Amino acid sequence: MLGNVHAETAETTLKIAHTFSNQSNVLWHEISKNPLDNESYIVHDKLGNIHLVKDNNLHAEPIIHLKKYFSQLHSLNKIALHPSFKLQQAYGYLTLYTAHIEPIDSNKPTTRIQENNPLSHHEYEWVISEWQFDNEKLTSFVHTKNQPREVLRLPIFSASQTILQLRFNPFMKSWNENYGNLYIALSADANYPDSALYSGSILSINPEKFGFKSYSIPVRNPFINREDINNEIIATGLHSLLEIHWPKDGKQQLFVTQNTPKKFSVNTIKYGEDLRQNKSQSNTIHAPFPQQSNSIIYRGMKFAKYRNHIFYLTWDNHWKLIAINKEPPFEVSTVQVIDDNRLTKDSELALLTDEHDELLIVDKSSHVIFTINSSTPDHQNSDNTVDKTTARQKNMNFAWILLLPLFIVSLVIVRRKTKTNLPKAFLRKQFAKFDLDAKKKSVLLYKRHEKIVNTELKIADIARSEIFLNKNSLYNFTYEEPESRFTNKKEQMLNLAFATEKRDKMIDDKVRIIEMVITDKSSNIYPICLYLRKGNQRLTRGKYEETCKQLSDWCWLLSQTIFPELTEERIIVKPVVPNTSNHKKTNKNEAIAIPSSNESSKNRATPDVPKPLPITPTEQNKVEADNNVELRDISLINSLDKLGKLKQQGLLTEAEFNQAKAKVFNNLNKND
Repeated sequence: MLGNVHAETAETTLKIAHTFSNQSNVLWHEISKNPLDNESYIVHDKLGNIHLVKDNNLHAEPIIHLKKYFSQLHSLNKIALHPSFKLQQAYGYLTLYTAHIEPIDSNKPTTRIQENNPLSHHEYEWVISEWQFDNEKLTSFVHTKNQPREVLRLPIFSASQTILQLRFNPFMKSWNENYGNLYIALSADANYPDSALYSGSILSINPEKFGFKSYSIPVRNPFINREDINNEIIATGLHSLLEIHWPKDGKQQLFVTQNTPKKFSVNTIKYGEDLRQNKSQSNTIHAPFPQQSNSIIYRGMKFAKYRNHIFYLTWDNHWKLIAINKEPPFEVSTVQVIDDNRLTKDSELALLTDEHDELLIVDKSSHVIFTINSSTPDHQNSDNTVDKTTARQKNMNFAWILLLPLFIVSLVIVRRKTKTNLPKAFLRKQFAKFDLDAKKKSVLLYKRHEKIVNTELKIADIARSEIFLNKNSLYNFTYEEPESRFTNKKEQMLNLAFATEKRDKMIDDKVRIIEMVITDKSSNIYPICLYLRKGNQRLTRGKYEETCKQLSDWCWLLSQTIFPELTEERIIVKPVVPNTSNHKKTNKNEAIAIPSSNESSKNRATPDVPKPLPITPTEQNKVEADNNVELRDISLINSLDKLGKLKQQGLLTEAEFNQAKAKVFNNLNKND
């Protein structure tokens, strides 16, 4: 459907909001808002430098210099700030992502997204990297092994193929399922119009490291079961793609801007669309072609009539602000004519929004940010409408008196239901428990509330098993690394981590979660949520101590199965039981080891115990005294044994152990 073009004659006044001092003449490519400060911005150039703009000053020293870490860098194209950039203790805090291009390096182990084309045909590749700053001044950042974390690499055939957008959905909240998913819009390569990846595609991933992989694929991606299309892709065949936008209602669709020769259009694209062969059935809106400017969805109130429209700039003797309605009747409007001598045809302009979602115009060539205001009032003939407005206001007040109690009750119900269902929705996406089949030497995985086995895995086919406590990795087993086998020391460290977490009180809706992620040798991933507690509500069946013990048993079994010759014997401390019989008693702390499968049992016969001989009263008193001493010794041994076991399980620190031991000896001396 074609949109109707409506022109308005209102002129626009521009007011300077910021003028950047750029003494180093940094030729920056794009600008992003710094979420930590309303007066601060982050800019980057194509050479690989990311700068901070603060106090109207563009700092010459880059906060990130990619060339220092990627010596073969060809160009830096896009950056994206994680939506949790300013949320402390959340994944994504002070974290941004970069997309740069460099010559392909097959020696890099980073996960690659590629089709079945031979790797040698590609000359370059895009590299998506994760950077995390270690302070809110953005003066230094956190990285591992002196390198940022590489999320993925995407081979391309030439340096002319670009990543058009690297963005997060700005309308997703932290409790939404797809919050934190990173979207990558990849331009089309004219030489490969039938390629799902290279014909113009939109990809969606969760960039957070997940088990063995550097990222994960959202469960709602539409092509997960298609072998001919990469699982990361959500739409393909967009040969003239420019930008992507999201609806605020969270539907599985996108608004994409496209350009064909002398034509600019906006299409509604559903997740799962493959337009390589079939043309889109969605509504198409044709509009004047944008020049240099990006496009945004307007959410402010200065131009309330055009709220939720797509805004961009175009040149026609003057710069004009264009608005496109995404909904019927699909009108295309000239909102404002910008008649300002400070902006010429050669100005490099971009649109941005402030903290109130109001429009900003950025002139990159002169390093100035303008606020935009209409010179024509939005409401005219106000004198003729005063009475109508007053009457309407009275009616609205009366309606609110009737509806407010019902609204409050509904809101409470919805919030409680949402709060209750969110953790359950998370649990439904993972396995809930596992059992072991000793005969088949396999592990059985169950879904939540199900008694029938959902998946069965041979232990010998397991390539990796990782245990997480509150999203932090505690133990990682890999079948190719013998040093990853389980040991008594590792069990002690695992128990210590569980015990330390157990001491924390579950207040303020604190979440405690234990997960295990199993990866088989075919790279299939099986996430298992074994324990989940929020505040005083436990949402999983297994208790905390039971879950911790089951995981220790699993680690020993897995290690003994994969590395039977290298895995040491598991040591379990067994308390001494007092025995007042007359035969010789032990006075040592008895430690037993779990026997290996080839250990014989022929020396386990119990020796004959001779019958006690009659004794005199004097001898009887002596025996009773000796028994008292022996019982005291056994009590001492058991006390020390319990302390040793508590220390081994991680329930006592070294200082607490020494203090408790001293108290035991002190009590013994007092009794003497």
